[in-house]
Amino acid sequence: MGGVFIKKYTFIGGDARMRYLAESCRTDGIAVTEFGTEEKTEETLAQALDGASIVWLGVPAVSEAGTVSAPYASVCVSAESLLEKLPPKRMVVGGMFPKEFVQKAKEKDIFLVDYAKREDFAAENALLTAEAVISLLISNTKYSLRDAKICLWGYGRISTALLPMLTALGAQTVVASGSFSKHPWIRAAGGQPMSYAESVYVLEDFDIVINTAPTLSFDRETLFHLKKTCLLIDLASRPGGVDFAAAKDVGIRTIWATGLPGKTAPQSAARVIRKSVENAIREQG
Repeated sequence: MGGVFIKKYTFIGGDARMRYLAESCRTDGIAVTEFGTEEKTEETLAQALDGASIVWLGVPAVSEAGTVSAPYASVCVSAESLLEKLPPKRMVVGGMFPKEFVQKAKEKDIFLVDYAKREDFAAENALLTAEAVISLLISNTKYSLRDAKICLWGYGRISTALLPMLTALGAQTVVASGSFSKHPWIRAAGGQPMSYAESVYVLEDFDIVINTAPTLSFDRETLFHLKKTCLLIDLASRPGGVDFAAAKDVGIRTIWATGLPGKTAPQSAARVIRKSVENAIREQG
């Protein structure tokens, strides 16, 4: 991926995607420094940031504890200390920056690129997620998907990518959507559209229910509509769309499958992130 000149990239934390990103850039002759992408870190944070024109963070960029997300690192870096050590006019790229981080970066004249908010990233990430869901279904069921009755709860990017894959595999798929304008597109992709209200009363028919809605959709009351053998998969980010404690009490098997591309296809997911960020840089002129 040529055409964008960068003096130095510094990668801090992140999951396996950051490792592949760093290696990709290094292969293309870009100066790369890594900090917190693995357990042992030889440099200090200040040394890693020295001369960096762009700092790359993962997704989510900042943990709930206020530290830079770094699951493989032995040391924690607070998001606040990262901003303190960066000089003005630098660029920081990452996913799902919290509001407080955005405000402090603005005050220090640091330019942020939240690739998780970009449509090019979101679309490609949805396709990778859909592919990962198919693998998840196959490895967690004892029947063929063509024998399964599946409900997709919500019809956003992920369901749009996933529905044709399920249809191609012969799965009988109902899509619950609150937007009637999407129903023709659902039918065109091989699914059966229903409103959320209608879907609740037929939940007991499904072998698999996949939630993509970002709000609490499966509370205790709704969970009682599922049959005991149903597999309930939640793709929603925190706080999720399922009451998992209630699901355990009711006896419903659940999987909270967040961040799938970084787990199942980190190399491809890294390519998607890099392309999105480079597109953002080109758009800035």
